[in-house]
Amino acid sequence: MATEIPGVRPAVIEETTRKNLMVYLRFRHLFRNLYGFELQPSRVAELAGDVATLWTQVRREVEQFESLLRLLD
Repeated sequence: MATEIPGVRPAVIEETTRKNLMVYLRFRHLFRNLYGFELQPSRVAELAGDVATLWTQVRREVEQFESLLRLLD
């Protein structure tokens, strides 16, 4: 979604947003594979505190992409 496909579509999300989402993807992988035994409460709290801001960014970028698609319609 962060990659532009020339002649087809622009990137849906920005590269910085992709990098921020990858933090959550890695956490999900860790959580699913360690079953919570090695989770650091401070890291979980940090991710939980940041998720609302990231969600707002993702939503804004997807809405911008949707607006672009509507112009092409």
